[in-house]
Amino acid sequence: MFEPNERAVDLIVRDANLKAIPREDERAIEYLLRDVDLEAAPGEKIQVTWGDKVRVKATIQYRGAALDDYFYAAIGNKRLFVFDEILNAQTAIHFAQSQNFVTYNLQVDIPITTAISAGTDYDLYCKIRGHLEAGLPEVDNCIDVVGAPEFQNFQIVSYEKVAGA
Repeated sequence: MFEPNERAVDLIVRDANLKAIPREDERAIEYLLRDVDLEAAPGEKIQVTWGDKVRVKATIQYRGAALDDYFYAAIGNKRLFVFDEILNAQTAIHFAQSQNFVTYNLQVDIPITTAISAGTDYDLYCKIRGHLEAGLPEVDNCIDVVGAPEFQNFQIVSYEKVAGA
């Protein structure tokens, strides 16, 4: 899913004090939006469980000939020079022909499945699939996966006769 925007509005995220952070701030690059609208700025963590979705949003500016490609994002583990992908998703995008830079807002939802183990500090990256020269934005240690719901200490605490029953 994408939205071309001739007059690009700067991406704004919010810090813990709910104060707007301008685009020039290094933390305001891409941000994550969880299926239940939990926003996190790069460097902040979100907690998800199996069955959730992580919505990855990014912006990119493009000029040149018309181009069809895919916006691709993955969750996994960054290891030195390799990103070990565990979950990923992609969506088709179209860049219109333009002689001037046009800002595109991109997003893709990554379903959280049991293919990823419960754990902490998972990483995230995205790319334009056929054009790695566009860059590979990453956010490290940004996703914690909580496994299946757990219960403990379930017990009867009292029982009594109800009068008039």
